[in-house]
Formats: sequence, C-alpha cells, structure tokens
Amino acid sequence: MADNYGPPPVQGPEHERLGAFIGKWHAEGQSYGQNQDRKNPRAGAQPWVSDEVTEWHPGRFFVIGREDARTGSDALITHSVIGYDPQAGEYFAHAFENHGHHNRYVGRVDGRTWTFNGDRERVRILFSEDGKEQTVTWEWKPHDDQWLPLCDRTNVRIG
Repeated sequence: MADNYGPPPVQGPEHERLGAFIGKWHAEGQSYGQNQDRKNPRAGAQPWVSDEVTEWHPGRFFVIGREDARTGSDALITHSVIGYDPQAGEYFAHAFENHGHHNRYVGRVDGRTWTFNGDRERVRILFSEDGKEQTVTWEWKPHDDQWLPLCDRTNVRIG
C-alpha cells in the first residue's frame, strides 16, 4: 500500500506524557455558566458530577475520552481526542459535545500542569504528585472582553 502521507510518525516522550490522562475518573465540583453575572460570576453555581473514561487509541499516539456529566438538570456528553503535533511542537485537544459544539484547543504541559486554550474556552489541569487526582479549572469568554469561571472540579482516578 502506497504511503501518501510521508514518513510514519515516531512516538516520542511527548506522546508518553499523554498517559497521565488514561483511566476511569469521577469528578465533582461546581458549574457557573448558566445566566452568569459578570460582577459575581460564581453566584448561582450548579453542582457538577461526571464520569470519564480515557484510553489509548491503537498505536498510542492519541488519547480518546468520553465524559458523561450532569450540571444541574442538564446532561453534557463529550467525546474528546488529545494528541501531540510534532510539526507544530504542541499538544491539541478536540471536544465534541452532545449540544452540537466542537471545540479545538492548543495545549502545553509544564510539570504536572496541563493547559488547553481555545478561542472561547480554556482549561488548567493540575495533576497530583501521585497522578490520581486532577484539579480542573475551566474558564470561558461568553462575551468578547472578559474570561469568566465556567467550572471548578476535582477528578479522582477510580480505575
């Protein structure tokens, strides 16, 4: 079979770092996005509860995830792909939500902290030293001028 894509990708330490996300996770926290007041953006918080399974895509170049979340009475189901682009020298994530949104993020890692930035959303994920817990802080820009808190939660590895 002809290879029309050039030489095959080579796994590197950047790909191995993605292994931090692998597992079954349970999360609890607060969501702030509905009818948010700019002056008091955490007022009216709704509880966030979710379960997520992330695993290696065959070949171990990408991490595939599915998250089933509840915030208040709303269900949020997200499929995600996280990977590393060696040509760009950066991580990326794509998220596909049941509400019809597709978000793209550019990522980086600094020690135990991962950040993924999109046009209107961004997230900071701090892994505990043992890798069994994530402190997750989402922000969004529902207006063109101000980042607001979207969700604060703790993800705990359960498998």
